[in-house]
Amino acid sequence: MSPAAPPVSWVMPVFNGGRYLREAVESVLCQTFGDFEFIVINDGSTDGSAAVLEEYASRDRRLRVFSQENRGLVDALNRGCALARGELIARMDADDVSLPDRLRLQVAFLSEHPEVALLGGQLIIIDEENRIVRTSGGSAESAVLKERLFAGKPVFAHPAVVMRAQAFREAGGYRKPFLHAEDYDLWLRIAEHHEVANLPVPLLRHRVHPGQVTHQHVRQQIVSTLAARAAARVRRQTGEDPSAGWTVATEATLAGLGIDALALRDVLIREYLGRAKTMLNAGGVDGALACIDEALALARQAPVHRRGIAKAHKAFARIYFRQRRLAAGIAAAARAGLAYLACAAHAVLRGRP
Repeated sequence: MSPAAPPVSWVMPVFNGGRYLREAVESVLCQTFGDFEFIVINDGSTDGSAAVLEEYASRDRRLRVFSQENRGLVDALNRGCALARGELIARMDADDVSLPDRLRLQVAFLSEHPEVALLGGQLIIIDEENRIVRTSGGSAESAVLKERLFAGKPVFAHPAVVMRAQAFREAGGYRKPFLHAEDYDLWLRIAEHHEVANLPVPLLRHRVHPGQVTHQHVRQQIVSTLAARAAARVRRQTGEDPSAGWTVATEATLAGLGIDALALRDVLIREYLGRAKTMLNAGGVDGALACIDEALALARQAPVHRRGIAKAHKAFARIYFRQRRLAAGIAAAARAGLAYLACAAHAVLRGRP
């Protein structure tokens, strides 16, 4: 006779989990709510992650490890969720740390609010050395969260959510066309039919470091995010999903959905500058400089992005001053000032009769 299914299934994909894997695994196994299974998909790791996972699995029967050739994040997530036996699916990433009461708080809330199918919470942002950078996220009513979600705002942190397994399956799981924004696409589809919520307390120590997928594939993530939002808008207007048949969202896909190259560049510039700030706060100076370089290159492609040029030079100046490179900082600040003057002059000229 097989044992009864636990109420919660954790799902964590791992690809070369490296230095953070043990801390991530232990943060799950040491939860104050202990009635769960912990499904880990080892997606072709080559760095010793498999041995670490097997070590923990031999000590705790709740941990179930499934190894496969590297197939990518979407396949790993879908396989893990397909194996889940619990009514709730809790997400986790191999470089984060769940706080001890996280699952207890989320299970209690979902038990009291059966209408909610997707639940997140606040994050404590940490760097590579476990230093706290800031706290992120907050609570809001479902209607407000949905409004922000459909507007493209970051409402849920993927590794901090718990979702109802039935809602996940009814939505169709994660989809490959929305590569690097597969979570956002899923949240949109769940929110179209269910209520959503965030807890007003920290649930997860979320690590920011240069090796993250979100920092390595910024452009594709933004393209996929815009495509997911546009597809959701079409679904709400027509009832049809335009993404049927897509292989992966591209800039041509966006053009077909009415998003032109100029609008895409504007979003890319803002996102690169935002990522640069996050990386800098976490101590990733090289990553921050690379993001600013990308933003500046995009801004120079069209005169309409003068303000983007100014912001990029201002960001460079901040980094150089922080590094005590005074000459470089002064030069970057001067270029930012000139760019802002050009913005002002352009605005005045446009305002002439």
